Amino acid sequence: MSEHDHSPIKVKKRDEGLELVLSGRVDIFFAEELHAAARMLEDDSGPVHITCTDAEHMDTAALQILVALKRSIDEQGRKWNLSGMGDELLETIHLSGAASALGLAA
Repeated sequence: MSEHDHSPIKVKKRDEGLELVLSGRVDIFFAEELHAAARMLEDDSGPVHITCTDAEHMDTAALQILVALKRSIDEQGRKWNLSGMGDELLETIHLSGAASALGLAA
């Protein structure tokens, strides 16, 4: 079993909308899976919830997919909620320049 056999990406149905739960290391090795999950959220009509409580790391590939998803959700006029990021993940997001595109305070 390689370190990339366990998926850090899960989509859950909520009372309203879908929730994308990210955990562990979300990197280029999971970009295709994250993109597929993002498309599911994009095609839904409810609010989008992204929970990163157990996410340790996101690389630029993952952040680019989330930025594109946020842009699409905004264009559809739907609600977006990104939560649960620890200090290290927040620092990565800010250093990448993606914070404002993800709706996070500067």
